[in-house]
Amino acid sequence: MKINNCPDIQLVAKELESWAHEVGWKYVAASVAHHRPDLHESANSLSGLHNVIQTIRRAFRGKSGHYYEQAAELTPAVLAAMPPDRRARVIKPGSRELRLACVIKRFSGFASTALLDPDGAEKEIDELINSLMAYQQLTNRPKGGGGASCLLN
Repeated sequence: MKINNCPDIQLVAKELESWAHEVGWKYVAASVAHHRPDLHESANSLSGLHNVIQTIRRAFRGKSGHYYEQAAELTPAVLAAMPPDRRARVIKPGSRELRLACVIKRFSGFASTALLDPDGAEKEIDELINSLMAYQQLTNRPKGGGGASCLLN
């Protein structure tokens, strides 16, 4: 996000913002507070939850050293609260495990669509092929085409 002096914090901030955009800041803040005893009690009321949201946003969006320190302190709780696929993107970006999880997720999507809506399976098969090619390139097997990156979303 706006913190320029630590790529790890930047990566956490980017994934945190993406997660919050997907599920909402209230859910994210409550999940993070669950992993931080000092925030847990505050998150039990609506106004307290709003304060937790503000604390997290300021820490990861702030530019000063003070906010950087807060973000660094909050990072373990944020990572613990994140769904496993999002946490893997932060901890092991581009890893074999993350790519394989992506392939499996894409295959599952394809299989479901093929069974329930065969006419709509073309998009799913394209995503599955792209995921397989990205995984193949990562594992240093013979390359079969362009390498699309896979985001578990």
